[in-house]
Amino acid sequence: MLRLLIDENFDHRILRGVKLRLPQLDYLAVQDTELKGIKDPPLLAWAAENNRVLVTHVRIPGHLDHPFQSMLTTHSDRRCPLIPTR
Repeated sequence: MLRLLIDENFDHRILRGVKLRLPQLDYLAVQDTELKGIKDPPLLAWAAENNRVLVTHVRIPGHLDHPFQSMLTTHSDRRCPLIPTR
């Protein structure tokens, strides 16, 4: 089973719905940990080091010089699904 790290900006209504279907879901909500408030690059690194997939709603503009885009392309695991809010 996937081990998830739920970002602070993720819509928790989605998480509640997933938990209803998968009560055994292995997730950790950032706001419930010491990770609360840290920036995205160290958060993604923490997720990779702890074998968790970072789930977020962060929007990436189309240009490739956005910091989150470069973080994803340089990180070896690229374990970060970007889920659209609409």
